[in-house]
Amino acid sequence: QSALESRFMDRFFDNYISAPQMTVVFDVLRDQQDRDAYGVAKAKELLETSYEWLDTKMADRTWAIGDDFSMADCAAGPALFYAHWTHPIDPKLGH
Repeated sequence: QSALESRFMDRFFDNYISAPQMTVVFDVLRDQQDRDAYGVAKAKELLETSYEWLDTKMADRTWAIGDDFSMADCAAGPALFYAHWTHPIDPKLGH
């Protein structure tokens, strides 16, 4: 069970945190005329939704899948670190 949840959370951090974060970053690297305001707005919306989902998920746990550090936490660290630079996590989200 814990292996499945670890894999699920690893995929969550890659697909719902890192992927939209990189959409925002790659957009900044484009020439002004090639930027995608709609795509960036949707990516930021996804980050907001993901941050809120994760905050709820973390309410009763210390680490990504419970009380023990796992591979999911290895995925969480860099994903959340860089996503916070790109689109800050609201301080009201306490977990």
